[in-house]
Amino acid sequence: LVDALKESDFALERDGKFFLKISQPIVVHFFEGISVKIFPELTLSVCVTGVFTGEKGILVLGKEEAICDRVIDSFENSVRNSYDIPKFLRDVRENSGILGIVAIAGKVVGTWAKGKLDVL
Repeated sequence: LVDALKESDFALERDGKFFLKISQPIVVHFFEGISVKIFPELTLSVCVTGVFTGEKGILVLGKEEAICDRVIDSFENSVRNSYDIPKFLRDVRENSGILGIVAIAGKVVGTWAKGKLDVL
């Protein structure tokens, strides 16, 4: 999942969820050929992903695992197609516990972050 970490960095994994502390950007591979470069300003954080039927997936960076899980549940229940992504991202921006999102529906990728986050 994670390409490279320096000695002072770490990624703790539990049940497919990662707690990240990084000093340089890392690349996370998470959905059918899509990777995300996460930059240090978005950590300390929890990184949680969800992949669903119907070509839907999401990567969430947040301050707490429970907050990330709620956002993933909301994505699964509210995003039916690519047209739903903009509203979903607008709603999630209001949550102070979320640091970044990459949402995928079909061939559309939507992102929002409180720092730098690149989709590769």
